[in-house]
Amino acid sequence: MHYVIGIDVSKATSQVAVAVDGKVTQHFKIAHDVLGFNQLNTIIMQFNEFPDIVFEATGIYS
Repeated sequence: MHYVIGIDVSKATSQVAVAVDGKVTQHFKIAHDVLGFNQLNTIIMQFNEFPDIVFEATGIYS
């Protein structure tokens, strides 16, 4: 299985989509705070292997 997490970063929140073998299985928003990043970490750690994590290269992150 191929796991991908896509993250669309905004100023205070991020939209997150989780895809397994090309099909989106989860979609949610996280805040840029401890609770939001813990939620994202929980999703990442549920897989048996580390998923590919993709986000757009914009602003200072490009």
